[in-house]
Amino acid sequence: MSDQQEDPYAGLQGRLAKTTDEARAAAVAKRHAGGGRTARENLADLTDGGAVSEYGQLAVAAQRTRREGDALYAETAADAVITAVGAVNAELFSIEQSQTALIINDYTVLA
Repeated sequence: MSDQQEDPYAGLQGRLAKTTDEARAAAVAKRHAGGGRTARENLADLTDGGAVSEYGQLAVAAQRTRREGDALYAETAADAVITAVGAVNAELFSIEQSQTALIINDYTVLA
């Protein structure tokens, strides 16, 4: 890869990074100040911190006439819905039986 070619995965990794709690520190702080938790904190507890496969992280809200480019991706990450598959109650059931589809509203998006 020459110096002039951009890493083809850099843009993807950048967009995925914008969907995390770390990318929305102010919204997370606001949620915590009100006594709430983030959707990803709830997801981690629900799955006992185990592996979670998230889907739809790159979706954005249908607001292209009000927001552009980076703002659209940063402010409407995953369209405020986390959709994932992970193990719930894995200590009670086999890993296959504990695999669960999870849908959680993310109240830090557009907060």
